[in-house]
Amino acid sequence: MAKVRSNIFTKGLSGTVGGSMVFRSYGEETVVAVAPTITKEPSEKQKVVRERFLLATIYAKAALKDDSIRAQYQAKADTTTSKNSYLVAVTDFFHAPEIDEINISEYTGAVGSKIKVRAFDDFKVEAVKVEIYNPEGTLVEQGTAQPMETGLHWEYTATQDNPAVTGSRVVVKATDMPGNLAEDEKLLN
Repeated sequence: MAKVRSNIFTKGLSGTVGGSMVFRSYGEETVVAVAPTITKEPSEKQKVVRERFLLATIYAKAALKDDSIRAQYQAKADTTTSKNSYLVAVTDFFHAPEIDEINISEYTGAVGSKIKVRAFDDFKVEAVKVEIYNPEGTLVEQGTAQPMETGLHWEYTATQDNPAVTGSRVVVKATDMPGNLAEDEKLLN
């Protein structure tokens, strides 16, 4: 593979030449490589990866049609590494958010008590939902946590009394812009 920088003959050149050479331009750089050949049927694992890439490109194209979403992805794009808003959106599709901590130290079972969640994503956590179940597994309440100023933390304020705090479960679900879901739970002692 050859790389050509700032050459007036190859600048902007893109495509296949004679079925044997491929040119791709990335900003000021043009990459020249041997054309790929497919010699065998892809494995099941390769088919799954290809399907995910297809879904990622469909998501990215649709997301970038929305001006507000495109602006968010453009803000994270890095032209020095050729990572444009489209690539940021594709990358975002592949990474689900992570729930790092569920802090139940302020939850007493009373209305107004707090549950704090630390959740993060490679791009942005879109929403954090909290569900509280009593020891018998019955849903006591559910709702959306509010983002805190740190950008990593979310806070949920209880709206229902839960007299059976010990043995209750707190389930937290975090989603990102492509809809990837992370779920975690904590048992109240």
